Amino acid sequence: MEERTHYFGIVNYYDFSIFWYDVVPPAQSTENRQGFRIGKNCEVNLSQTQRLGSTYPAIYSHFKEITARETSFFNIRMSQNAVRFNDDGSSMSVKANASVILATKSAINH
Repeated sequence: MEERTHYFGIVNYYDFSIFWYDVVPPAQSTENRQGFRIGKNCEVNLSQTQRLGSTYPAIYSHFKEITARETSFFNIRMSQNAVRFNDDGSSMSVKANASVILATKSAINH
């Protein structure tokens, strides 16, 4: 996400993730880094309202890194896993003065 982005993603009906990387990119692909990157001074809020069916993480499947850049606010509130790393060597980096909340609940409060 570009610098100063304000993004609100909500799963409110279907059994989906907000960001679902379902295919591993080929080695020659321009997106081979497989990263979910939040720029500086961003606010990113990911959550769900659904109560039935399967609940998936907000960020899911084939990605290798999550990066929250300087002075960003990154907030995930999901009923199960906030994030799930499926690939070996995956990591998360939180840069200076960034705030990250990864909240998982057994029940969703409105």
